[in-house]
Amino acid sequence: MSASLKTKRTLWKRDRGRCFYCGKALSWTNKTVDHVIPKCKGGPHRAWNLVLSCVPCNKDKGDSDPTVQQLNMVLRRKILHETRISIGQAIELCKKQANQEAVHKLIELQNEVSAMILYSVHF
Repeated sequence: MSASLKTKRTLWKRDRGRCFYCGKALSWTNKTVDHVIPKCKGGPHRAWNLVLSCVPCNKDKGDSDPTVQQLNMVLRRKILHETRISIGQAIELCKKQANQEAVHKLIELQNEVSAMILYSVHF
């Protein structure tokens, strides 16, 4: 399954147009999208497991297992992503209860978590 244009744009913004593995600046045309935990080893096709990669790094990695550091990074992203979803659900509940103070505090927290996801890049 190849990444959609929307996913590629999201990864480009999150990874700041750099290779996850070596940190090299990429152009839009010379990037690849890689599964840190390979699909053949059960890695999901989810944003937290997808990274931008230069062609040489993607070829070098192949279907090999991620390093401990790389695995920690993608698992951190997964936890942050799930936290953001949970906060969104809490916001909806507070809106139904008309608790505007809680809604505002949760939105601030959600924005902080979103920033953590956006800036959780490796290099």
